[in-house]
Amino acid sequence: MIWEFNHCRSGRMHRWGLPMSSSTIGEFVYAPLSTQAKLGVVWEFCEREDTSKLKQVLEHKPARPLNPEILDFVNFTAKYNCTLQGLVLRMVLRSHKALETSPDVTLYKPKGDRPPGLSAARKRVLCLKDIWPARAGEIAKAASVSTSVLRTMAKAGLLKQFSAPLDPPFGRPNPDHDGR
Repeated sequence: MIWEFNHCRSGRMHRWGLPMSSSTIGEFVYAPLSTQAKLGVVWEFCEREDTSKLKQVLEHKPARPLNPEILDFVNFTAKYNCTLQGLVLRMVLRSHKALETSPDVTLYKPKGDRPPGLSAARKRVLCLKDIWPARAGEIAKAASVSTSVLRTMAKAGLLKQFSAPLDPPFGRPNPDHDGR
């Protein structure tokens, strides 16, 4: 199968070979353009008999594809303003860094165990409220301790250490929430 690729910078449509089952319309991909890999969007599929000269896609971005309504909006705006679709698409997606996955950070939370004989620094950490889970720097600042105290508490089994995305996805909106 062939897919049509709309390149954000040049605004021109380009064609690359790709199995139709491995891609969806609106998906973000990197494909070779000259000597560089450029970001683009799968625009449509079309049949072609000779696929020997087509280049293959380099990378699929792990982001949600654009909605068909957005693609229709890009088409309409490009026709209305007599400009290239890729230039309108570039305005829709100004930052391709937004498509990158969020980096993981290390968070801490108490395990619930409070053995007797804790130092004053460890007691201050465990007495914190409404901060958990949090990053080491945030906890250390709130409890007036160093981050090494948190690491030793995690090794001792007083704190649970785990990784989570820096920017977790937004929760599902609740239209019944009263806003307070």
